[in-house]
Amino acid sequence: MLTYQAPPTTEATIQKDHSWLLLLLSLTWLVPGLFGHAPWRNEEVEVLTVIRHMLSTGNWMIPHFGSQVFLENPPLTYWAGAIFAYLFSPWLLSLHEAARLAAAVMMGLSFLFIGMAGRQLWDKKQGRIAVLLLMGSFGLIARAHLIMPEQGNFLGHALVLYGLSIIRTQLFYSATLAGIGIALSFLGGGTVAILPTTLAALLVLFDKPLNSINRIQWTLVLFVTAIPLALAWPLALQEIAPSVFAEWKRLHWDNLSFFLPKNALYYCSMMAWFAWPIWPLALGQLLRHRRRMFEDRTRLILLGMSLCWLWEASLSPEQHDVKAIIVLLPFALLATPAANQLKRGWTAAFNWFSRFTFTGFIALAWFGWFVLAFEMPSKLAARMHRASPSYVHEDHWYWLLFAIAMTGAWVWMSIRPKVSGRIAIANWAIGLTAAWGLAMTLWMPWVEAAKDYRPMLDGLYKALPTNECVNGNHTPTTVRGLLYFYYGVDLTIGANASYCRWSLIQANKKDADTSNQLVWRGSRAGDKKEEVRLIKNE
Repeated sequence: MLTYQAPPTTEATIQKDHSWLLLLLSLTWLVPGLFGHAPWRNEEVEVLTVIRHMLSTGNWMIPHFGSQVFLENPPLTYWAGAIFAYLFSPWLLSLHEAARLAAAVMMGLSFLFIGMAGRQLWDKKQGRIAVLLLMGSFGLIARAHLIMPEQGNFLGHALVLYGLSIIRTQLFYSATLAGIGIALSFLGGGTVAILPTTLAALLVLFDKPLNSINRIQWTLVLFVTAIPLALAWPLALQEIAPSVFAEWKRLHWDNLSFFLPKNALYYCSMMAWFAWPIWPLALGQLLRHRRRMFEDRTRLILLGMSLCWLWEASLSPEQHDVKAIIVLLPFALLATPAANQLKRGWTAAFNWFSRFTFTGFIALAWFGWFVLAFEMPSKLAARMHRASPSYVHEDHWYWLLFAIAMTGAWVWMSIRPKVSGRIAIANWAIGLTAAWGLAMTLWMPWVEAAKDYRPMLDGLYKALPTNECVNGNHTPTTVRGLLYFYYGVDLTIGANASYCRWSLIQANKKDADTSNQLVWRGSRAGDKKEEVRLIKNE
């Protein structure tokens, strides 16, 4: 796939590139959002509930949501989160914060693999541009700091791309890495990842320099590596629990659809913001080199991979934007050469847009912190307290110093007079990192006070009956999962729940309940619409 020859870099340019700065920026990008807040998003709660069950029972082969077998996702992310939780919780971090370290490690490894792929495909100084483009995408940053099953899939796809990038120089090593990547994609993303990922990998066989023997050798090594690793867990599941394996097969194979037009349209339309600013640069590269697409097949192959992985995202029955993060990988590699090819006018416009956008957001973040810290202006402070009634302002000096450092770094980067395409892309990534960092430090206590389920669940736990089952068929998944995660309370669901004398339901606050069956009601501090009610059935 290595067909592009970049202009030679001068010694002065090499001296200006400091890898430690990229490492520091990556850590700054990864850390904010991992700590300092409880789980409240449904996807993360599901993962943490499964991890809690694995650690408490020692059963790592069959994922459970409470006492119920949970086969929505393969176990790769569960295993990774459970390992980190076992190592670092509770002596250093809480269980959910320790489990999130697995998400940071998987994302960091994905950055490493995509950087090495960019270095192999384009030039030794281009790998960091691919990483900066990923870090600057709107769709990735908000989803990379929570532990979700898709992160294992993301890591597998990044490894596949790196394996494919070295196919000309290290044939067998390339096939081995790509095979491991396909297996990781399956164990992270499920059966929907197998066919598109394999087809994307096989696109490399159309690369001209490979002869027939090399193609056969590479394909054999690929499948010999991928198949045993991918099938190890399903075969073990079939051996120890045949009924569970049959249910997994029914969910993930028998009901698999090969095309869902509605979902494909959803993911294509959301790419306008989700993949910004990667997709305009990638599109520019395709248009710029459209006449040489079949001669220089690198871009054509990356485009094919993008379409295959977009198809993969649309195969899942449910629409969720986090599933589209895999498409950002080939997009980023496709857009990487644009850093050295952007015209001066486009570079200036892109840099001005990043200055305007992130300077405004950073100023807004500091203004909001000032309002909460000093209660000025009083009317605006009152409105913010109404949105998060239980918030009590506390200054955490370490996060405050971090926010000041991020603001200073952004000011220094944004006022530099000479801006190239590489610097403009770096400025965008730094600006988004600074904006995210300030939101996760200055504003996180205020958001946490409104979103945290723990105060509500403490009251609910005291009201729950002891040694009696509670019907959880109509309980929100997040509440049901957190009851098990925090207190070990397992609500009854399914047909047996109809025999329970107690029910936990979700209701609208406007819907009055005047019956004598209502025992307890409560909601999160910032939720003005819905509440949870405990009812005793007569």
